[in-house]
Amino acid sequence: MSATRKIEVKEVESFMRRKLCKKLQRDLRELRIVKEGDLECCTYYHLRRFLSDDPRWKVLARRHWRVSGKHRYTDLIIFLDHTPCIAIELKWRRKKISRKDLKSLKSALKELKVHKAYFITTVIPDASEYKRSQKEICEIPVGLDFSEDNYERWREEKRKFTKALKM
Repeated sequence: MSATRKIEVKEVESFMRRKLCKKLQRDLRELRIVKEGDLECCTYYHLRRFLSDDPRWKVLARRHWRVSGKHRYTDLIIFLDHTPCIAIELKWRRKKISRKDLKSLKSALKELKVHKAYFITTVIPDASEYKRSQKEICEIPVGLDFSEDNYERWREEKRKFTKALKM
């Protein structure tokens, strides 16, 4: 039996800030992401692959929890052993974090005592359009960052997928 590699929290955070954004941008450019559900699936996939060497880590989707009689919801929670460690909220085409998402992530920091909270959003066409607003929440905008011509071609290809889904 081969020994498993221990992945530390700092490595996960570094992956989230540096590599995950690039992987999601590639998925977006290659039309693996055309709506929010695809963003959730691709993020889950990349996190699971990265964490697969260390069985102590688990990625769970669509987590609900109760706080003071109120229900809270986060798209993904990453657990280290059985402890919530990282909360992630994912959004399609947002140029800033909403009050509701901010409240959910702040609640995860305070009530679940996660180590870090992330807001990941696609900003089309360009990530530079994103307005950062928080210091305690790590905001990760993912844009196509294409030239005008490439962006128009991408839009046409995306339309073919979304049109087929509406039938």
